[in-house]
Amino acid sequence: MPHPLANVMRLLCENMIKIINLPPYHIVVHETESASLHKD
Repeated sequence: MPHPLANVMRLLCENMIKIINLPPYHIVVHETESASLHKD
């Protein structure tokens, strides 16, 4: 029987891969923040 923590880590890694494959959310947030800063 595999260690429960190993299963959790595997699920976390799979989710991280899915998140990384999504559109670059942090870049969108950064651009939005920059736009709102320059709006003044």
